Parts: sequence; structure tokens; C-alpha cells
Amino acid sequence: MPIAKILIVDDDPVHLDVMMDVADRAGYEVSGATSQEEAKEKASDGFDLIAVDIMLRPKATDRVNRETLGGLKVISYLRGHPTLKMIPIVAISTRGDPRVVQQHLEPFGVKEYVELGGQHDMEALLATFRRALQ
Repeated sequence: MPIAKILIVDDDPVHLDVMMDVADRAGYEVSGATSQEEAKEKASDGFDLIAVDIMLRPKATDRVNRETLGGLKVISYLRGHPTLKMIPIVAISTRGDPRVVQQHLEPFGVKEYVELGGQHDMEALLATFRRALQ
């Protein structure tokens, strides 16, 4: 069985490193992106799954704006791109009401969402990846 290739997008380098390490140790081929711009550039590299932080800044040099759901711009881009629109997407957040976030994601066909920040968050992340890849 081929190894699934995952792109994880998060502008917090600590969170990104932890998620990439966990996914790598679980046997996935993992790549990371730290901004909307970088995610869009890397997205066409043949990923089986893309995980996107909902609170994402446009460029790595931009300040984080907690009022916008910048990850939705990446998701919208993926869903509008003819060769990327079928890639499963997992939405990630470390804060927020899951019901509100899911409401924003439904129009994009994103069915998988994981809220990180609890004691079993990395187990939940891997379980969400497995579900999305099925």
C-alpha cells in the first residue's frame, strides 16, 4: 500500500513541527507550509490530504489577524482549482467553537475538523487523517 502524502499548513512553527513529527512517525510522507501563499505554491505537489489551520496569515511575514479565518482562503483556492478540488481537506484549529468553524467549512465540502489543544489532540489528529484518507 502506498504511503499517503500529507501537506500540513500552520503559521505557528511549533504546532507545525509537532504535527509533522507525529504524522511522520505514523508513517505518512509529510510536508509543511507556514502561510496561505506557501500552501498555494506547494498544494500541486501531489498530496493525498491537505490539513489547513483555520487561523492562517496570508504570508509568513504578515501579522496574525485573529479576526479572520485565513485558512478558508486556502480551502477556497483548493476547491476552485480543477486539479486540486478533490483532495481531502482536514481543517485544524487550536481555538474556536467547533460548531461555528464547521458551519464555515460546510460550503467548501470540508467534513473533517479537529480541535487541537487537549491532552489527546495528536491522537485525534491522526484519527482524523485516517478518516479523511478513506
